[in-house]
Amino acid sequence: MGRELELKVAGKGNTVSLAAAIAGAVEKDGYAHLSCIGAAAVNNACKAVAVAEHMVASDWKAANRSEE
Repeated sequence: MGRELELKVAGKGNTVSLAAAIAGAVEKDGYAHLSCIGAAAVNNACKAVAVAEHMVASDWKAANRSEE
């Protein structure tokens, strides 16, 4: 069994970098494990999840278009 990747979220972290890491984890494992402490970290995580959702959806749409 593989080791689970835990993404530790900081309140002052880069949201887009976190979103890319979340998208990569979701594409690889099907989910992402985020660890947040504090309101600022939770807010940053929520924003990053929204951006990552868009990234994954865009990649999925592009992949399905290329199959047509």
